[in-house]
Amino acid sequence: MASQMRRTRTWLGTLFAVVALVATVIPASAAEGDLKGFFIGNAYGTKANAVAGDVAVKLGRSAYQVCPCLGTDGQVHSNTIDTIDAGDAFRAATVVSTAQADKIPVKQAYIRMTSTIEDVDALDGLVTADLIKAVARTEATSTGFTTSARGSKILGLRVAGQPVTVTPGGRINVSGFGYIELKDVDLLGDGVNRRGLQVEMLTIVINRENRLDIPVGTRIIVGHAVAQYDRDVPTGLVGGSVFAVDATSNLGTVENRFGRAAAEYMGCFSSGITTRTNNVVVLDVPGVLQSGTGRTALKGVVNDDLASARGSSIIEDLDLLDGFVTADLVKGVVKTTRLADGSRSVSYDGSKFVNLRVGGIPIGDDVDEDTVINVPGVGTLTLFETNTNASFDEIRGQVIMIHLEVNTANTLGLPVGTEVRVAFARTQVETP
Repeated sequence: MASQMRRTRTWLGTLFAVVALVATVIPASAAEGDLKGFFIGNAYGTKANAVAGDVAVKLGRSAYQVCPCLGTDGQVHSNTIDTIDAGDAFRAATVVSTAQADKIPVKQAYIRMTSTIEDVDALDGLVTADLIKAVARTEATSTGFTTSARGSKILGLRVAGQPVTVTPGGRINVSGFGYIELKDVDLLGDGVNRRGLQVEMLTIVINRENRLDIPVGTRIIVGHAVAQYDRDVPTGLVGGSVFAVDATSNLGTVENRFGRAAAEYMGCFSSGITTRTNNVVVLDVPGVLQSGTGRTALKGVVNDDLASARGSSIIEDLDLLDGFVTADLVKGVVKTTRLADGSRSVSYDGSKFVNLRVGGIPIGDDVDEDTVINVPGVGTLTLFETNTNASFDEIRGQVIMIHLEVNTANTLGLPVGTEVRVAFARTQVETP
């Protein structure tokens, strides 16, 4: 029943434009007067720690935006989410995160990261704000650094209905839940080779059992921005992004039903070896998707011989579309490498299905890349979808093991235009 085809797909836009990776020295083509070094920056609207469980899945790192390691050439890169809904624990309207960075002749550089969140309603209305904005800016010259959080603000903050004056570093108790921390600004780096600023405008801390059953130990960050500059010229910079499941839709409630489960990111790692992992115990979107454990991992290696990034995403006991697609295990793997001699490669070795069935029919574990299956009354399903993109100065790879695209009105409550992705991994290497 499966038809097979190769498809050249464009990248998924700003939603997945989460990490730029470099395996090189600063390009020789840079202007002679350019300051040596690279940018490190990220911004997001909301994030909850793993203790928060389902709340963390629904919040994810909303509107996550990074700054490419070599900057944005002065252009503003942005990521927007229309609605955040983690139930009574946290809701918000539009979230917009931005990145802007450039090198200026005569050895100057700047990076500015922002995140803006509107109409915040947390802890069932106990904590509200009209607007929260985090701004982090770092400037570098050949002789020093300057940092600034100017523009960061919280408007209309209320706790238990009472107006609150925002004091940097302030702490306010929230009866029955814990407390909130306000405008935490931290200086980063040693001030010699690296300097930057981290701004977190509001943090909700749960330190007692509560009527919303939000786990004790939960921390929810609202309004985060980091902007750093590193004047070193490293052997390489690597990174990537992975997640177990996510969805995009023109209906915000759909995205919140899925969240971005077990998401992990790594960017601008410059030397040695690093590994980052994440997991979620169970996923349940009634009638659409159920699964067991989801696990993700990123590994970066940079030394004199190579720069390499490997990403993997694993889902166990998958049930998609009420039994239409089932599998004991789904695993997506991508590895991007640049060797010292300049050769580059992308590999998807290790990607696999175990006991995959579509429409009750065994498909087999050895599925060809970019296998497309029509799903009557829903849309199309692409299995083992890969995208390798190479140019003069970059190479990147991406894998989505199951990609559902809804193009037909259906009884599942999924609007036309909705996309569901299972077992996503992406890595990239940028070279001169």
